[in-house]
Amino acid sequence: MTKEQERLANQFDRRVKRIGGTNAYLVGQMADPMPTFKRLMDISTQDEINELCRKRMGLRRYAKVLERLAEGIARDQLKVPPA
Repeated sequence: MTKEQERLANQFDRRVKRIGGTNAYLVGQMADPMPTFKRLMDISTQDEINELCRKRMGLRRYAKVLERLAEGIARDQLKVPPA
């Protein structure tokens, strides 16, 4: 794991834990740092992401919420407003 991966993962973990609340509230509060999360995904393998999430429950929660949102959109269960 690189220092950047650890730093970004820790940053997200702390922020998610601090925000708390429902998953919908979490998504609303975490929209701004989305590019940082994408950066973490871009510089990490799937195994590295899995390891980072195993060690950080806040990061895991955020990743799972985004995963469920993406699945809902892909299955046409969630409607996305036009841009």
